[in-house]
Amino acid sequence: MGYRRAMNWRMILAFFGLFTWPAMSFGQSPPSKGEVRAQDGLICSAYFFSAGPSRHLILTMGGTGLYSNLRLHGEIQSLLKTHPVSYVIFDKPGIQPKKGGKPGAYKLEDEPSFLKHTQDTLMDCAAETLRWGLQQGGGTVQAIHLRGHSEGSQIALRLYERLLKEKDPLAAQVQSLLLTGLPIEPWDEIVSQQLQNYPEKLRNEIQTAMTECDWKVLKKWAGVPCGYLRKQSGAPSNEATLEGLRLLSPKVPIYVFHGLNDAHVSAGAVKAFERKNAAHRERNEPSLDFRVLYYEGGHRSSESVRGKLKSVLQNAIPPFEKGGGGGI
Repeated sequence: MGYRRAMNWRMILAFFGLFTWPAMSFGQSPPSKGEVRAQDGLICSAYFFSAGPSRHLILTMGGTGLYSNLRLHGEIQSLLKTHPVSYVIFDKPGIQPKKGGKPGAYKLEDEPSFLKHTQDTLMDCAAETLRWGLQQGGGTVQAIHLRGHSEGSQIALRLYERLLKEKDPLAAQVQSLLLTGLPIEPWDEIVSQQLQNYPEKLRNEIQTAMTECDWKVLKKWAGVPCGYLRKQSGAPSNEATLEGLRLLSPKVPIYVFHGLNDAHVSAGAVKAFERKNAAHRERNEPSLDFRVLYYEGGHRSSESVRGKLKSVLQNAIPPFEKGGGGGI
């Protein structure tokens, strides 16, 4: 295949959200496993981690692509040992973790289901995984934190907007959103910009596969089914979701960690929204509690950034009291 082609493969998968999380082991008891059903009937596998009675629940949503979300990130792993927090994640329809494989390793157990899923499927799975995780917590959870990376950050924002619009009681439990690699522009614009960074032959191959629904090529280079791409084409941008949230005037802080050199989703777009939001606040108009940390780096966050993310969670979640327990 050649070194250059292999590097392009990794770059493309990074854009769609694959090569973004560092490999990590569980370092504790295996998680509980369940299944949740989206409104379109597709099923996602869900996983629940906890070290005991929890007052806080973190729901994490990853980026697009073919991989398993069954992994425990370092900042979460340490919090489980010292704070009354549980952690819940889910996989896309049709995907199961590969037994004995590294974190992220997967097997496509039900390819027809995977080919049918859309971002709406994933938002439904996120909502149902949240409810399932709360049930697993035994009714002790009082605060929810939504954690999203890349497209997962868009799903997190859409989920929170849905909870608010539907006046779901869970909306009042959401205490923070923690987002990395936040996309702002429309999907088509982001994909078009990214493809320009790749060699012409490879770019043309992927564009043709997107047009002709060639799953063999899309599976190899992007891990995204044709139907998913077509549904996202022309869909509202994340800026529209943020604008909708702004008009709902939630008081929950939205923490954004964004690399200044992110070649996949523009830091400039995040800065533009940040300025807009500040202007609304200055005019005493509805605005978001939008807190951005820019760092020198790309789409994949550094150890330093993950340390800051952990600090945000530590500040929001008091540690276990001596003798166990813990509380808000």
